[in-house]
Amino acid sequence: HATRHKQHPLVLDAGCGSGLSWAPLVPKFTVIGLDLARDMLEARVPGAVDVVQADLSQPLPFRDGVFDACSSVAAIHYLADDTATRP
Repeated sequence: HATRHKQHPLVLDAGCGSGLSWAPLVPKFTVIGLDLARDMLEARVPGAVDVVQADLSQPLPFRDGVFDACSSVAAIHYLADDTATRP
């Protein structure tokens, strides 16, 4: 499947925290970091990637199909137990 962003595919880092997990992604991808914790987003390296404050257990503030891929490292355990069972 060809991406719309051939030079730098667009990747969502869901639950990015302070951004430690996007370091290996940045050279090859355009990364958007998303996290609920404002203090974690503010602790990131300034200018490294754009970030959005949002709750992963709610509908995300992006239109369908905008990202070529999604990465999430160590974020799922912060979600409420009932999140996985919601319709």
